[in-house]
Amino acid sequence: MTISVAEITSIIRVVADEQGGSLEVLGIVGMEGGADRIEVLMRVGDVPDDLSLLLLNLGRETGRAFASDLRRA
Repeated sequence: MTISVAEITSIIRVVADEQGGSLEVLGIVGMEGGADRIEVLMRVGDVPDDLSLLLLNLGRETGRAFASDLRRA
């Protein structure tokens, strides 16, 4: 069972806070053709604008695994 977008949003907020609030979530999109992956578009606040966007493709099997993947990214 995959975690919901609401759970993912909550986890992302916690991880962003752990990073000193320098991460801003711009969007979350489920991957086409499968519900086990999700893309997260983020802005990193403490780098130049031309380098500030970060697109992550992460698994969403469990909340713990998702949070771990996000922290490593």
